[in-house]
This record gives sequence, C-alpha cells and structure tokens, in this order.
Amino acid sequence: LHRNMGPAEARAYAIEMLQRVGISSPETRIDEFPHQMSEYVRQMKATPRQPGVDEIRIPSERARRERERRRKEGIVVERKVVESLRAL
Repeated sequence: LHRNMGPAEARAYAIEMLQRVGISSPETRIDEFPHQMSEYVRQMKATPRQPGVDEIRIPSERARRERERRRKEGIVVERKVVESLRAL
C-alpha cells in the first residue's frame, strides 16, 4: 500500500493499523519489527541449504546488493556528460 506521506505521518498510520488489528502496545511494538526482521533473515540464511540451492534470497535483496555495489564501485558516467556538467 503506497501513500503519499512523510515519515512521521507514515509512522502514525502504521501505529493506527497495528491498533486496528489488535496488536498490544503498538507505539512500542512498531520499533521492534526491524530488529525482529533482521534476526529472522539472519536465522533463515544460517539454515542449511538443500542440495541444488546455492543461496537463500529475500525480497529486495537484489536491489540492496546493487546499491551496495554502486556505493563501493561508483557509477560509470560518459565523458560527454561529465564535460557538460563541468561546462556549467
């Protein structure tokens, strides 16, 4: 569900949704999720793989790896573009 809202508004909306579904202490529980998710991913990746399975992937992992690669290696920019930017 995508909505056009800032971080504070998105947090308030998420807390409201947790309240609606009966989650206790939603103001506290909302901050637990990222930690729980990262722990779940760590455990899942540590699970022995079945024969023929090279790696266990999770949603968005490919994009995260690509972002990390770009940060490490940089982005190739054509010489023409660099020259145009320098001319500005």
